[in-house]
Formats: sequence, structure tokens, C-alpha cells
Amino acid sequence: MTVAETVTATEPVGPVLSVLTLNVEYGGRLVSFDNVIAAIRLSGAQIVGINEAQGSTADVAAALGWRHYDPRSGIVSQLPLIPAGGDTRHVFVEVEPGRVVAVANAHLTSDPYGPDLVAAGEDVAAVLANEMDLRVPEVEAVLAPLEGLDPELPRLLIGDLNSPSHRDWTAAAVGIRPQVRYPVAWPVTTIVEAAGFVDTYRALLPDPVADAGLTWPAGRPALDEGWNPPADAPVDRIDYVFSAGPIEPIAVRIVGEVAPDVDVTVDPWPTDHRGVVVDLRLTGRAIAAPPTVAPERLVVPVGDPLVVRVASAPAGARLRVEAEDGAVRAETNVADGALLEIATTGWAPTEHRLRLLGDDGRSITDSSVWLTAPGAGVSLTSTQAVYAAGSPVRIGWYGAPANRWDWIGIYPRGADPTSADYLTWSYTGASVAGEVVLDGAAKGTWPLPAGRYSAYLLLDDGYEIAGRVDFAVK
Repeated sequence: MTVAETVTATEPVGPVLSVLTLNVEYGGRLVSFDNVIAAIRLSGAQIVGINEAQGSTADVAAALGWRHYDPRSGIVSQLPLIPAGGDTRHVFVEVEPGRVVAVANAHLTSDPYGPDLVAAGEDVAAVLANEMDLRVPEVEAVLAPLEGLDPELPRLLIGDLNSPSHRDWTAAAVGIRPQVRYPVAWPVTTIVEAAGFVDTYRALLPDPVADAGLTWPAGRPALDEGWNPPADAPVDRIDYVFSAGPIEPIAVRIVGEVAPDVDVTVDPWPTDHRGVVVDLRLTGRAIAAPPTVAPERLVVPVGDPLVVRVASAPAGARLRVEAEDGAVRAETNVADGALLEIATTGWAPTEHRLRLLGDDGRSITDSSVWLTAPGAGVSLTSTQAVYAAGSPVRIGWYGAPANRWDWIGIYPRGADPTSADYLTWSYTGASVAGEVVLDGAAKGTWPLPAGRYSAYLLLDDGYEIAGRVDFAVK
């Protein structure tokens, strides 16, 4: 179905966006990176949320010839992106001057996977408890900043949620696939819809029996080396485009391997997930991005210029840069849409705050930039060199690139992450600086047995080591 066929003469025609969610699986390089790019092109998408990017967000944008990308959110776009600033998980896409859409890209934890539990014989209470403990806190963290936006601002939540939909596991659908043994009100999608979002696929194709929309696992070629989905993996719909506010879905397509239920095909298909592309028409009045101030780079070596983008600055606004101790490093007048370049020579290698001030001197919004010593790289610290068995392990970091899925992994001392299994791990929350506490609540082996260990900061859901600190357990 074409977009034009869905528009009647009596409907107001607003801008139309095409949005794709695509888990590219380990950076999109297992089968064919070129076919990842071909899939995006054939989908017709203008905005793409990439999951499992493993550092390839910039490479995808370059291969597409698109100027706009954000490794912190995993979004690439033909249209200009406006960073939201602060510790947010969304960006603003400028559809046209003075009109933006907020887009958040989510990838929730994969294991334990709910349909696997059902297939293994767990009852519905155990399945729901797993979701509430594992994925619900993650999706709530993604939703929180979106819920704070103007309700008249169009919002999109896209991504691989690693959860089926409560709209798919209905009483009528029981038995259509082996794992659908009973109805399940899957909490993740229930919570997203309760926050005012619409499941665009189900809005357009409401019957889960007639139109399953299955997205995982896709029929990509089996790998000679590496992980392959099990032959009996429970097939389901876990990749979504949700919309909220004055924006309505008008067409949807599944992008994947050559198969009867796939609309846009690439052969061979390069990833274990199919993509979902949705055409959406904006309605209502145009709303500009809220006032934002954001550095072009979150980590800046001392001596390099600090480039700051300002959006929706009111008349008379000023930008102030403050060091961690409150000392003012720079202050200047700014206008809406300003792109400023500020010298950093002589600054301390610490976090600095960027404050957008009104003409009355009050703070309108702020965000952070982190200065590092030239050539310093990422620094990792452990609060103790030796921990008692069972004690929480605290690992801190500074100067991380803040890719969407950077993570801390604990390995036997000096182990190669590409060939050894992690013992326990946690995401960094796409943060430049922070600390994680690894204990019984973390994923993986606990307590750590007596021995010598390395904590690595690994980049973007991959295994490239950006920082390391050693410790022991006795």
C-alpha cells in the first residue's frame, strides 16, 4: 500500500515520516554490511533506530550518505537531529523548520526471554515476574523523559524490546505458534500503551492471527563461526514502532529475508531480526524543540574547541560554561539555532556544565560536557583492589564515549572478551562518567569466587576494550 493511497481528499495532509527499527546484530557485519545499507535504502526510511550497533552508527550514516546521526541513541537520519541535552534517551528530529518529533530508541535486555520461559513450561505468574523484574524498569527509564514533554509534541518510541505484545498473545491466538500456550498480558507493551503510545503495527493490522508481523528470529544464513538462533527458537514480534501525540500511522512494512510474510526483501538477509518500517503523518500544529543546549562531542580533550548547539533559545539568552567547582569558564550571548565554538585551553579535565540562561539570569536548561587530558582515553577505577567474597564490586569510569550500549564486563584477569565468557556485567547507561555496583542484582555469576579479575569497559554492545582495571576477590 502506498502512502498516497491512504490519504483522502477530505483529510488535512501534513508531513509524512518513514521510520525504521532495525536490530543489525553485532554491528551488521556478520553476513553483509552492504546488505544492511541496502535494506535501509529499500525500506524508504528517513529515520532509523539501530540496535546492536557495536560502534557502526557513524558507518551506517556514512554509507547512506546521511549527515545526521547520534551514537548515544543509535539513531541515523536524513533529517536534522537536535540533541535533547542532559542525561536523556531521545533526540529531536527536525521535520521542517519549527516542527520536530521526539524519537527514543530502545533495546531491552534479551535474557531470560519470556517466550522461552513459556515454552519451557513456566506458568504465567513466573513469566510475568521475570518481565517485571528485568524489562519493566528498563522501559520505564526510556519512557520517563518522553512523558515530561509537551503532550502536543509528536513522540516515537522504537526498537527491539525483547518482549512480545499483549495484543498478540490473546485468547484467540493461543496455539498459532508452539510457545503461545496461554494468553499473556505482557507488561512492557502494556506499560508503553498506558503512557499514551500506539502500537502502529497493530493499529494498522489489528488481527494477530491474520497478520502476525513476526520479527525474530529472521531467516538469515547460518554462521560457520558465531551464534545462530536455535532451530526451535520461539518466533515472535518483538521489534516495534510506537507513536504518541498528533502523529498517525498510515502504512507499515516488514523488511527482511525473502519470505511470504515479508514486504521488502534483501537476499541474503544480514541480521537475525527483521525490520519494521512505518509511514506516519504528522497532524496538529507545528511545535519546535524545547530549549536545548548540547555539546557536539560529550568528551573534549583540553585544548580542543568545545562546540555547542543551542535550539529554541529565547531572546536575550546567554550560554554559561561552569567548571565542577562553579567557576565560570565562558559566558556569551546566544541566539536560537546558534552553533558556538569555545576555546578550552587551560581548563581542568573535569565535568563542566553548559547552562542556558534567560535574560533574567535564571537557568532555562543545562547539560554536561566532560574535559579530559589530551590522549588520556577512558579511565576505569575500582573502589577496592581486593574485595571480600560476596562484597559488592564498585567500578567507576570517566571519559567513556557514551555509546548507547557501552557496558562493564567482569572477566578472569586479562581474559580476551572475544573468546572468553563474562562473569557478570552491566550497561553504563550511555554515560561519560559514572559508577556501577555489581552484586547479586547484576546479571551473570554471583558471588564471584576467590580469584583475580579484570573489569573492562566495552564499546557499544561489542567486545572492543576501551578501559580496564584489575581487582581480586579473597
